[in-house]
Amino acid sequence: MVALTQMNHNRIYLFGLLVMAVALPTSNLLMSLSQIIIATNWVLEGQYKEKVARFMANKPALIFTSIFGLHLMGLLYTSNWEYAAWDLRNKVPLIVLPFLVTSSNPLSRQMIDKVFAVFTVATVIATVVCAGELTPINNWVRDMMGYPEREIINARKISHFISHIRFALMICLAFFWLLYQVVQGQLPLIRRLTFIAISLWLMLFMFLMESVTGLSIVIIIGFGTLLYLAVQQKSLVVKGASILLLTLIPTFTITYVANMVSDFYKVKEKNVAKLARYTSSGMLYFHDLDNHQLENGNYVWRYVCHLEIEPAWEKRSAIRFKGKDKAGQFVEYTLFRYMTSRGLAKDAEGLAQMNDGEITAVENGIANVRFTEVSSIESRIFGIIWQINDYLNQGDPGGHSLTQRWEFWKTGVKLFNDNLLIGVGTGDVYDDLLAQYERDESSLVPAYRKHPHNQYLSIGLAFGLIGLLWFIFVLLYPVYINRGQLNYVAVVFLGIALLSMITEDTLETQAGVSFVTFFYSILFLAPIPAARMQ
Repeated sequence: MVALTQMNHNRIYLFGLLVMAVALPTSNLLMSLSQIIIATNWVLEGQYKEKVARFMANKPALIFTSIFGLHLMGLLYTSNWEYAAWDLRNKVPLIVLPFLVTSSNPLSRQMIDKVFAVFTVATVIATVVCAGELTPINNWVRDMMGYPEREIINARKISHFISHIRFALMICLAFFWLLYQVVQGQLPLIRRLTFIAISLWLMLFMFLMESVTGLSIVIIIGFGTLLYLAVQQKSLVVKGASILLLTLIPTFTITYVANMVSDFYKVKEKNVAKLARYTSSGMLYFHDLDNHQLENGNYVWRYVCHLEIEPAWEKRSAIRFKGKDKAGQFVEYTLFRYMTSRGLAKDAEGLAQMNDGEITAVENGIANVRFTEVSSIESRIFGIIWQINDYLNQGDPGGHSLTQRWEFWKTGVKLFNDNLLIGVGTGDVYDDLLAQYERDESSLVPAYRKHPHNQYLSIGLAFGLIGLLWFIFVLLYPVYINRGQLNYVAVVFLGIALLSMITEDTLETQAGVSFVTFFYSILFLAPIPAARMQ
């Protein structure tokens, strides 16, 4: 067997890194395969004593891998070993990637650039493929290959490689990396224009995917970037432009959302004395004057005639009136909301004014005429306003991304306070959360009683206040020791990771933990941290 030269080992190592860069936005399987490639090369390369010494001398890497150590310590007082074993398997990248990267030969600036370039290309290609779900193209391909067609009802479902939230985080990183390349001033004009065009496409895709998380992160990091430029830049032109944008962006955003909120609460029916009592067929209407749930300025629970609407619906749909739509909601409720959004009375005459496409929309779980477009960020924002209003009117938060998170957090905080010091252990978080939901008599039905969707809270639940403080220290320590020497991409990545953990359990999925650990390792933990490369 011919031994590989050091140059060949370096090439295989880089190949493994590039496979991971491709895998992150496209394939969980490739994420595992890339680590196998890097690990196999590490073993075949030898030099174990030197490598282990290199890792042991890397204090930030040792501290970062202690996150995995926290999970091992949590086994000492856990009772659900099956869940704990699953969680440990999921967290393996937290120790494998930092060890392999920091014990291997240092990464050069050129290697880092290649990793980011390949990652960005893979992300862009993934967005193009996913955008094809909004056109007939992808279903044509499926038909040619003998696969069944796929119907997209929710725009966020177009991300079919990985979770749409993790995908949005990767799009954010690719977006800011491209902009960083543009402003560095080292690229030909044609390449700069190409990068700008690709950046605009990535933003457009996040609008198409209705990614409120991704767009919010872009706004926050963009705002922070402009604030930095306004304070630090000596150029009066750059400083002035930054201040102008710092004023315009929040003004436009707040005005836009405020107008939507005002439009939502603009009630069209105010005089209850003029509410009709009977349908055109002489049947009695039901008006619930105490329920203020709105759809497009109309009250949902007024002008309701069950005796007419139920038989009329069942003549036009195969789904029973008391059954559930394809989104798992009660058809009756979805239909009433949809008809209200159109300003129709909930009777036979109102239903007759709905076309077959609208009947199909209700069957698919679409509850407002605004939501009939598969992709619309305005509909997404309007939906969030509706969620808040419905929650404040004692509506069911289950299945609604924002308001059910509030229930997750309330329940999680109570459990955290009851296990303040060391938490409940690695494997018992979900079991104890379910018990807390029961004790609180949560308004969430069992199907929607989930994890906290907040990484900091999840860590606190498992390992208590001590573990949470250590987790935050671990994430920020490498930033502290490299302070004053961090490049823009490293700061942006850290911002994306930290912000994502507020509304998501980022480290609880393979894509999330691999994304955070991989880029954290090459940017902050590598022998010559890429974060310090100018």
